[in-house]
Amino acid sequence: MAVALGTAERREWTVPPPEAAMWRHQAALPLLPVPDLGQTCVRYLRSVRPLLNDAEFEKTLAAVAAFAVGGQGEELQRRLRARRGEKCGSSWLADWWNHLAYLSDPGYNAHAVSIQHTLFVHYLRF
Repeated sequence: MAVALGTAERREWTVPPPEAAMWRHQAALPLLPVPDLGQTCVRYLRSVRPLLNDAEFEKTLAAVAAFAVGGQGEELQRRLRARRGEKCGSSWLADWWNHLAYLSDPGYNAHAVSIQHTLFVHYLRF
């Protein structure tokens, strides 16, 4: 069954002003930390190990090492830390999370949110 969608312009969601009752103490909360790159890589490797045979794991280990040391990982980590510094009083992740997880294409994101939630819960266990 096809559903006709209106052509109304989509508005971006933003954090309400700090004087809104729900958000009035937002600035007093600690900032969301940027996870350490090395710890994230170790947790990732631990989580994929049961899914891979020895050869696949060795390839993954090499790729993670190349990413984390001297690769894109260091630059991306630097940029995440810079973003955290720019988003005082808010989360460095909130805009991306709200847009990607909730406000974009639901066909893709219905699965992405489920996977992200599962990975986050898995991340907390390690």
